[in-house]
Amino acid sequence: FVIDFYAARNATVVGNRITGNVAIGIGLGASVNSTIANNHVISSPEPAEHGIFVNNDSRNTKVVNNVVRGYASGIEDDKNTNTTIAGNDLIGNGFGVLDIESTGTKMLSNDITDSTSIGTIIVDSTGTKIVSNDIRRSGERGISIFGPERANTDAKVIGNRISGGPWGILVANAHGGSFTGNRVHDNCAGMFFE
Repeated sequence: FVIDFYAARNATVVGNRITGNVAIGIGLGASVNSTIANNHVISSPEPAEHGIFVNNDSRNTKVVNNVVRGYASGIEDDKNTNTTIAGNDLIGNGFGVLDIESTGTKMLSNDITDSTSIGTIIVDSTGTKIVSNDIRRSGERGISIFGPERANTDAKVIGNRISGGPWGILVANAHGGSFTGNRVHDNCAGMFFE
């Protein structure tokens, strides 16, 4: 980690420029009411795993207005509650946003461009809201939602613009939720549910 904070309460990481490192840019774990904002996190030619990594049961984290470029995952939210990911520019990452086994994550008004794999991927998370994001030129899919198989995913995917990739939206093994007012265009395939 270039910047790492753990078991913090009401902490803020703001206004940093992190460039050329092979380590995770900013890491946050087991923290409450923390904010990561207005940072530029740029990978080295050998990309590290995560630009911004929030994990280990953190609660009420805000990841806002950051620029993250060239990582395996731009922002990863792993096993947390009520994370807000908003207004970020995520450019040329493998995954723009990766949300794993989290509850109540909100992804709002992010600009996710040129992801080599998937713009936004949700895995076994519940209550996720994906609203008003602009996802362009993803290598595989704009948005993917997987599981959990036996629980109500209750994802809300509203007002997103997804264009220029092979697939717009893929949903698999998920239950409940809604898709409203998304503009899915100029992809090889639009939406697929399985």
